[in-house]
Amino acid sequence: MGKWLLVIALYLSVLLLLIFYCGTETGPARVLPYLFSASVGATIAVLSTYLFELSARRRKKELVKDIVYQELLFLVFRCAWDFETPWSKFWDGTDLNFSKERVQKFRPDKSLIIEKLGADLSLIDKRALARLLRFMQSIDLWRRDLEHTLYHESAELFGDHSKSSVDEDKRRERELVRRHLARRLGEAVQIGWSALEMMRADMSKGAERIDSEFRASLAPRDRKDVADPDFIRRVSDLAKEKVGAPLF
Repeated sequence: MGKWLLVIALYLSVLLLLIFYCGTETGPARVLPYLFSASVGATIAVLSTYLFELSARRRKKELVKDIVYQELLFLVFRCAWDFETPWSKFWDGTDLNFSKERVQKFRPDKSLIIEKLGADLSLIDKRALARLLRFMQSIDLWRRDLEHTLYHESAELFGDHSKSSVDEDKRRERELVRRHLARRLGEAVQIGWSALEMMRADMSKGAERIDSEFRASLAPRDRKDVADPDFIRRVSDLAKEKVGAPLF
């Protein structure tokens, strides 16, 4: 926008100088009609190019929003799915016979698109963008804590402790680690849900279409309640009830 204001200002300045020159006694007044025609043509060309770029920017803005919302929806859905089972169970202190390898399957996926958009993310509403970045940060922190835990802790961290010979202090310590990880993911679900709501408010009807297509892709092979439009919201409420609301 700034460069076009500069181009238009320079163009008008040159045009006014030429008109002033041609209007003087020494100026070639007979070329004024030709100058007027050229000025009209140049004005049409400048405005046409400006309107074309404005339209292209609008289409790009809608495309970026659609792409970001689609990947955000998938990432938040995965967080909600994984928090519901097994992480909310770990928060409750339930002993699940999970190996380290199995636990690694229940962690958020990495972004394939959002992190590569760079400056194009500025096309998104500022409040929605801030919440989106907060969500991306929350799942990165959660993934880091999980990888650190899996690297340093033994296999019994997520196993069945009912028949374990581990002493009570060690069992309690491992329970705190599991609850910390569950809290991290529960907070990510809540932040992701609020980011989705802000994106929807900034997208008119595009979000409804993406939501519908996403639910349709889940319905044939997954549980019916997962394809329900309120699934993520319900899990977000569950996370808030169990682990509390995020600090910010």
